[in-house]
Amino acid sequence: MTHLKTTARSLSMAIVAALVLAGCAPSAAPSAPAAAPAQPSATAATAAPPTPTPPIQALPRIETPTPAAARPSPATPTPASAEKPRYGGILTAYQSSEPTSLDGNQETTIFTLQNQTSVYNGLLAVDPSKLPDRVITGDLAEKWDVSQDGKTWTFTLKNDVTFHDGKPLTSADVAFTLERMKSGPDNIKAPFKELFEAIAKVETPDARTVRVLLSRPVSYFAILVAHPAVSIMPKHILEKDQHALEQKSLGSGPFMFKAWNKNVSIELARNPNYFKKGLPYLDGIRWITLREPATQIAALRTGRVVFGGHGTRGLSKREADLLEKDVPGIQISRYSTDSVQHLLVNTRKKPLDDIRVRKAIFNALNQQNVIDTAYQGAGFKGGFIPPGEWSLPEAELNKMPPYRGPTQADLDEAKKLLAEAGFPRGLTLEMLQPHLYEPMTLTVTADLRKAGIETRIRVVQYPVEWIPLVTKGNYDLSIGPTVLALYDPDAYMKNALTGDSENYTGESNPEVDALYKKIGTIVDSAERKKAADQIQLKVWEQRGHFPTFYVMYLHAALPVVKGWKGPGRLRDNFRYEDIWLAQ
Repeated sequence: MTHLKTTARSLSMAIVAALVLAGCAPSAAPSAPAAAPAQPSATAATAAPPTPTPPIQALPRIETPTPAAARPSPATPTPASAEKPRYGGILTAYQSSEPTSLDGNQETTIFTLQNQTSVYNGLLAVDPSKLPDRVITGDLAEKWDVSQDGKTWTFTLKNDVTFHDGKPLTSADVAFTLERMKSGPDNIKAPFKELFEAIAKVETPDARTVRVLLSRPVSYFAILVAHPAVSIMPKHILEKDQHALEQKSLGSGPFMFKAWNKNVSIELARNPNYFKKGLPYLDGIRWITLREPATQIAALRTGRVVFGGHGTRGLSKREADLLEKDVPGIQISRYSTDSVQHLLVNTRKKPLDDIRVRKAIFNALNQQNVIDTAYQGAGFKGGFIPPGEWSLPEAELNKMPPYRGPTQADLDEAKKLLAEAGFPRGLTLEMLQPHLYEPMTLTVTADLRKAGIETRIRVVQYPVEWIPLVTKGNYDLSIGPTVLALYDPDAYMKNALTGDSENYTGESNPEVDALYKKIGTIVDSAERKKAADQIQLKVWEQRGHFPTFYVMYLHAALPVVKGWKGPGRLRDNFRYEDIWLAQ
């Protein structure tokens, strides 16, 4: 099976041509993957925790999907498995919070994606059998190819795929979904709008063919359409009411929506007509809402839930270590993520509209302190883009107090800036604390106190209470969790754009907006890197937001859970169609 694995810098026409080969080459035996940057991966219960490594996201390999006839029967165990998969049973898992809605196109929070990805399918997907190596393969797409200029992507859909209501899934549904993600009609949120701007037109020559015409080559397009938020939605339902699937869901995936009992559980049932014959094994999944960490751990220990931490609050390093010690055979996955926790400053409110006050705040922030104190070392330092080819040079990052750690001179300057702004005795600000982030909030507030800034902590439920507050600007400071679509400047810098749906700080700078548009038009990788550095430095000048740290996630599955390999990165393995229960 021909494949390609390279880094996200691959914007040249040579790489675009290689993508063509990857999408339409005949099947062959898979070659050994190229060496990848070290990153945390799923580990056996007895393995020692790996040292955190930078969360670099390389462009995944892209493979032609193996024809269904050539795939082994789902009921046949792999050579690595001594047990034959069993059918039946309900997977019980915990979720740390309620989703704001069940419409995956509109929601980037993990609290929607973790329980709704298994209801839907996308054009492409990360192949769970290859994890932790990230390989893009076909999901609804049977095959695809890319034109020599990289501007036309043609997908051929698998035959006889139906939605859960029995209606056929066709190219019209794909075109409808892509347009929905790009334009956000009828007050529909479009969180990835900027990433879809290059789509000039979507053509549907027949029911199984989708032709996407881009205004410019987009190196990350395959990764983007493999994102679980780009779930293909039923046009026949949403064209009548774009909000129809916010409180219930209907897709083509291995599991069907059964019930959403608010603040209790989300229940899914097996799809008996799933187009991947023989899957899923489970009769259903029950996502139980457990907000408190102590309750979550107790539920795992007692077997009330058998699966927890993936795509939700995650486990702390201490919790994972204790479970690994106390529960024989427990499976602990450790993995890097595209999840970043920003400190957000509401630039629209006084006195935070004063750059001197904002500089004082960020002079006191200390990433390493948050990682060590709040998360027992399970995290990574970084600037606006984490370590990797798009991040700022170390020399530039070391000019930033949060990254290198504030000196006494930085703290003295912070107090001086506050005095110049009219606060010689310091000031007190309200700090929103999403309910999952108490350790981080307490560490950040202790650091701010060193610069003369006191905080009143206000705990709110994330995301259902938090998102409306920060969207409307009803806060002073807040921890702002964000999960990025892909490792690329277009994804990491969009929340600094004027009017972006995830620009919660009110930042607005024409120079930043212009630089962002420029980055999207540059093909030469070296020139694009220069523009990426420029926009990061401009955003730093604004002091509206900065990462408190980048997250390492830990996840637990009890021994009864089989067929679970763990994710390569957060969101890579939310389908759960291969999981089965030993009893």
